[in-house]
This record gives sequence, structure tokens and C-alpha cells, in this order.
Amino acid sequence: MNIKQKLILAFAVIASLPVILVAVLIILNVHEVLHRADHDRVVSRHWEGLTPRNQTVGGGLPPMAEEQPAYL
Repeated sequence: MNIKQKLILAFAVIASLPVILVAVLIILNVHEVLHRADHDRVVSRHWEGLTPRNQTVGGGLPPMAEEQPAYL
């Protein structure tokens, strides 16, 4: 292998590094998105049928007490 072939090979390896980096970042991002979707599914199954303490069953704001004036 002469010097010209070595230079071409070195240039090809260096030029391919950004492509490899982008591929790794895409794979990691897809993995994170899938992991988050799985986590959201598990959490939604856990909370299924439960009513959070700070919300009413029908949604919206809880009714105001009669002795409090309604400030707008």
C-alpha cells in the first residue's frame, strides 16, 4: 500500500466519522423515544381509574365555597 492509498483511506475514514456520529445519535434518540413511550404507557396503566386529589371527577375547577366572595 503506497502513500497515496494510505492518504485516501485516511481521508475516507475521517470523512465517514460525522456520518457514524449522526447514525449513533439517531439510534439513541429513537431508543429514548421508545423508552419514554413505554414509560408513559406503564404510568397511564398505573393511574387508570384513579382520580387525582387536586381534580374533580368531571374535570374543571371545584365549586367555590358560599362564604367566599367571587373576585374576578
